[in-house]
Amino acid sequence: MSQYERMVRCTEHKGSDEEAAIADQLRKQAEAAGRNYGFTAYVDEQVNFTADKTVVNGTEMIYTKYRGGNSLTWSAAVPGSGDTYQYQIDEMSGQFLSKEALIAIAKPFLY
Repeated sequence: MSQYERMVRCTEHKGSDEEAAIADQLRKQAEAAGRNYGFTAYVDEQVNFTADKTVVNGTEMIYTKYRGGNSLTWSAAVPGSGDTYQYQIDEMSGQFLSKEALIAIAKPFLY
């Protein structure tokens, strides 16, 4: 797993209200999919970077800019399947594509 993602098992959770809400959302997602886990993207604030949450066509995305590159990450359910995929576009060429450029690349993958 990368530093920008994590899997959260749907077990008893002790933490902040925000963490509890995320755990509850993932538990519901797992129950609906008939699985024992849920999956979501998150930002690790201990890494030296800047991150910006944005919504494109109803999908929440995280644009991350860090030393060496940038990325765009999102999760999306596959219509009619009950599956959820995590997508991440990483740009490490040194060109530092803008958030808008990465969103343009991502749009064909949005349902």
